[in-house]
Amino acid sequence: MEAPVTVTATRSPRSAGGPHDFFSEGDYWWPDPAYPGGPYVQRDGMTNPDNFTAHRHAMMRLSVQVPAVDPSTRMNPSLLYAQAIHGRATGRGIGIIHTIHLVEVARAIEMWEGAPGWTSGDDRNVRGWFRDRRSGRAARRRRLDAATTSRLPGPRHP
Repeated sequence: MEAPVTVTATRSPRSAGGPHDFFSEGDYWWPDPAYPGGPYVQRDGMTNPDNFTAHRHAMMRLSVQVPAVDPSTRMNPSLLYAQAIHGRATGRGIGIIHTIHLVEVARAIEMWEGAPGWTSGDDRNVRGWFRDRRSGRAARRRRLDAATTSRLPGPRHP
């Protein structure tokens, strides 16, 4: 069986977050050839193959215990750095879509209750992680969206 790979296994040099923060980039944002190293420009419908996707892949392989139980690999429950756009936004509320696979983790908790090796502490930690995730989600989403979604300056490429 393959060992779980978590967000702490890889880090993007473009992330404004720390080693325990989930990071992803907006799919349709590319470096601007006119301004190398400057803010990215949007190319609607064209996915940038150089985007950092390791954390999205980690969500697909996530085991039920990893997000909350092991402090060394614990992912912060906020998604402040999801759907980042280089030079424009360190994260956007729409980034929640990149963690869709967490739904499977939440659904698996009931199966783990009473399983060998699953402790009441594990259960408390995982449920607490999802509670923290849920309690801060709406406020963070509003703040991120207000700061980024409506005010993305710069050129858009067709």
